Amino acid sequence: MLIVAHPVMLLRTAFQLAIEQGCDAIELDVHLSADHELIVCHDPSINRTTNGKGLIKDLTAKELKQYDAGYWFSDELYGQKIPLLEEVIDIVPLDVNLIIEIKNIPHRYETIEQKLIDVLINTNRITSSIIISFDHHCLQNIKTMAPDLKIGLLYKVNLINHYRYTQLFNQQIYSLHPHYRTISESQIHESITHGLKVFTWTVNRIEDMKQQIDNKVSGIITDFPDKLGKLLVSLRNEANNN
Repeated sequence: MLIVAHPVMLLRTAFQLAIEQGCDAIELDVHLSADHELIVCHDPSINRTTNGKGLIKDLTAKELKQYDAGYWFSDELYGQKIPLLEEVIDIVPLDVNLIIEIKNIPHRYETIEQKLIDVLINTNRITSSIIISFDHHCLQNIKTMAPDLKIGLLYKVNLINHYRYTQLFNQQIYSLHPHYRTISESQIHESITHGLKVFTWTVNRIEDMKQQIDNKVSGIITDFPDKLGKLLVSLRNEANNN
């Protein structure tokens, strides 16, 4: 069972905390700036999470760095900046995997696939990364360009058959990333039996974590890796005592 952290604050501080809390992997979102830098941010604009305004695609990395991305969360985070992907990778140990979501919706970043591949090659992260996206055309493209990269299908629809959907692709799919409410235990079992990993998101309540553990998913993506870690320890101790 992998613990995958999806930090509430997409800042260096948040990733450092997730690592300290013992996560096995970190899930993050990337956009492409006006000067073709990979920017780690959940939203396509900086309006909600910084004291600035504008779309990431219309601003350069230098312009984005002018704004404060931590003041709204707490006084201790005042002055935090939106990080580049390279800055995040720099603080994540090699034994902590990266699950990188390409945020191609609602904006299509035409050169983001090649830029991401170049960064992962330069940082020795090809084999320890999974690339996911709601844009499945983008995933097929990136797998064609870099066959050694693992790709995962991100979605929030109640598919009739999750495993069979992967057969529509010309490229090998490594993992499924459904919303936890849209996939059943039997569908999880079938997908894993056919060689797929299944990572459900965003599982934050204890009762939902327990259900996903019972369903034997490959990993759980959560905003609270410490909570999930303590639950797993508790369940293991309980099993050992029975």
